[in-house]
Amino acid sequence: MMANFLVLVNGWYSKNLVTGGEYHMLRVLKDWSLQHKISLLTPKLSYQATKEMLPDVDLFYFTSAEDDEEIKSLLKLTISYITRIIRSVFIRPKDGPDLIITASHFLYDVLPAVMLRRRYKSKLVVYNHGVLEPYGSDNAGLRGNLMLLYEKLGLFLCKRSADIIFAINSETKEFLIREGFEPNRITIMRNGVEHELINSVKVNAKEYEASFCARLVKTKGVYDLLDIWEKVLKYFPESRLVIIGQGEEFSSLQGAITRKQLDKNILLTGYVPDIEKIAFLKSSKIFIYPSYQESWGITLTEAMACRLPVVCYNLSVYDFVNDGIIKLNIGDKDQMTSTIIDLLSNDTKRMKLGSTAEEASKKLKWDDISKEELNAVSALLNK
Repeated sequence: MMANFLVLVNGWYSKNLVTGGEYHMLRVLKDWSLQHKISLLTPKLSYQATKEMLPDVDLFYFTSAEDDEEIKSLLKLTISYITRIIRSVFIRPKDGPDLIITASHFLYDVLPAVMLRRRYKSKLVVYNHGVLEPYGSDNAGLRGNLMLLYEKLGLFLCKRSADIIFAINSETKEFLIREGFEPNRITIMRNGVEHELINSVKVNAKEYEASFCARLVKTKGVYDLLDIWEKVLKYFPESRLVIIGQGEEFSSLQGAITRKQLDKNILLTGYVPDIEKIAFLKSSKIFIYPSYQESWGITLTEAMACRLPVVCYNLSVYDFVNDGIIKLNIGDKDQMTSTIIDLLSNDTKRMKLGSTAEEASKKLKWDDISKEELNAVSALLNK
């Protein structure tokens, strides 16, 4: 039976920066829209990305009116989130929703969802793509503290109102249980890989010795990358690293590359479309990912699907994959450097590891993940 889903994706702050949580939400909705009617609330600045991914979704409510490429001012972002909350509360869908879904557990999604839930007597599903609170010390500053506040208030409302919470990993589930959430309301989810898109991209040569792709923030280890690559260059002076992504550290990272005189050996691309991103990955030999904090690691699995061996720090959230990936001691840049040098020196070993990585990535299919989550949602509606 067709149901009406009302989805809130209020967290966008850049046209060209889609977080893993936002992508996950849009990707499963793409499949769900074949069976159910989807109404989606999203800021104006994310209209184009949303429309491209969800061409079959008819209803869009613009919960804010930004036209910027990216909201950089903390004051402007705060005002924008407040505006989105208020406008979300006053929307009137043509058909009352059977289910309200939030793309995150933060206040700007959860508060209006809870109020709409009460109005329409709907069920509520909340996606939690990783909690900030355990890493509070890594989110210093006004912006980080503001996000922690949004999280704390959002979780307070979720505990009392959410019928299902999709948690990105077991660590997130355990945290929620410690915070008093009922275990039977928490379902662990997964992320997938766009194999069809990746397989459609062809490249002619390996132009880069290594690649990195993520949001450019300190916790992704972006400055470790520079230190590591400086050491690699002592053994392979002509080697090149491509850093793909956009984020708060972009300008600072570009400055550090120039100061270290690494411009000839490191390409910082900024935002690139998905096809171009995949082309860059396939044009490299190794994927380096010295991230200190992850809830999953979508780009890591995309690199694996591009037949790249992955060298990363050993985070517990990577327990879902063990093949084609080399996990090293967290923060050990010397160990990562020697591992990269070894792989660049041994074509046979590197190519074998890349083949293993590609095979392991085939287990992560979006179609399967969409069905798993829709089954959980359907069971809730059928109660």
